[in-house]
Amino acid sequence: MKTLTPRQYAALQAINKLSEESGHSPTVREVMKEIGLTSSSTAQGLLDKLKAKGYIKRQERTPRSLQVISDAK
Repeated sequence: MKTLTPRQYAALQAINKLSEESGHSPTVREVMKEIGLTSSSTAQGLLDKLKAKGYIKRQERTPRSLQVISDAK
C-alpha cells in the first residue's frame, strides 16, 4: 500500500470511528466534521486519494457508501 499523509490517515481513522459508532458508513460531511475540514471539495479530494491508494471503496453519487478495505498501519 502507498503511504498516507497525516490528513489522509485522519480521514481513514474518522471513517472507521464513525462507522463503528453508528453501525453504517458515514457521509462526506460527517467525515469533514470529524477531522475539522470546512470544504467539501477538500474532503472529496481526500476520499478520492484514499480510494486511488486502495484504502477505501465507495460508490459515486451514493450516500453512505464509504467502506474501509485496508487499514493503515
